[in-house]
Amino acid sequence: MLVHSLARVALVTGLLGIALFAGTSATLADGGPHREDVLSGGSTFGGELCATCHRAHQAAGPALGGTEAQREVCYSCHGTSALGSSLDIADGVMAATSRGLKGGGFEFAIMDTSGAGNAVSRPVTSAHGDAGANGVAWGIGDAANGAGTAGFELTCVSCHDPHGNGNYRLLRPIPVGSPVTTEVNVPDEGTEKTYAVSSTSNRYFGQIYMNGNYQAQVTLDQWCAACHNRYDATGQDAAYASSADPIYTYRHGTRMVDPESGNCYGCHKKTVDGVGDAINIAGITQMTAHTPVCENCHVAHGTAAQMGEISQAVPLPDGSMAADGTIRSTLLRLDNRGVCRACHGN
Repeated sequence: MLVHSLARVALVTGLLGIALFAGTSATLADGGPHREDVLSGGSTFGGELCATCHRAHQAAGPALGGTEAQREVCYSCHGTSALGSSLDIADGVMAATSRGLKGGGFEFAIMDTSGAGNAVSRPVTSAHGDAGANGVAWGIGDAANGAGTAGFELTCVSCHDPHGNGNYRLLRPIPVGSPVTTEVNVPDEGTEKTYAVSSTSNRYFGQIYMNGNYQAQVTLDQWCAACHNRYDATGQDAAYASSADPIYTYRHGTRMVDPESGNCYGCHKKTVDGVGDAINIAGITQMTAHTPVCENCHVAHGTAAQMGEISQAVPLPDGSMAADGTIRSTLLRLDNRGVCRACHGN
């Protein structure tokens, strides 16, 4: 089993709570224990599962959280050797297997980032929220606010609703800290939940979300743009037309036309037009190739992708250089920013 002893103590989980969660199936994760009717045990005053995460008079964190580090609350069920779920988000693996989770991991990830078929579990090189309150949310807000927002605190519950809402992966309609006011209700993927990558070699590039439903993938893309709104670009023309943003001026399209419309030339222009043919050199499926949304290039939690001397020297959006060049892996699915060539290679 590819997990690690991270010497963490899940401060919030009592014996009662862990016993109640033991054996919980991962198929419940879009509802399951994170749902009022399950929390209540079917009775008016049967909410003993609440004690798994909350302490009414001895809370060490805000909003009666059981620990100062909110991620540790989630790790009490979704961490290394935790009993509450088979989804180990710390190590990015389906517990008791060697299959990587679709979102990668926050501390380790088992990913074939080189395409060589030899995935091993490695420490992540970049992760969502890995800088805590000292992080920068790039591309958030309007152009007058520089490259992003510094001191942006991101935790698991910034994106996920721990009490459940029926959305895909319990995603909040509006992430905490997002400047948008319009809710994005990401539809669930249906009764067939898919949490691990389908590739037996843990190759992440080419994995399809939402069972291949194009419109649902675009909705998920818009959800990412609730925070990274200045990255969002409707249609292929964003690569040729200035956005008037002084930093995020020309952008890769993130919401292309519906592939069923027959408008194929956004990607399949000849090289004389400045865009390489989007040929299938990485073994990706046709639907994935025609849906260039955020999650095709990036994972949601953390990546083990490696950056070479040139790739890690790419400046941050504000023009500064990262203190540790490995974080310029930027949640990407392949080494050395290979996601570009995976679609546009010749």
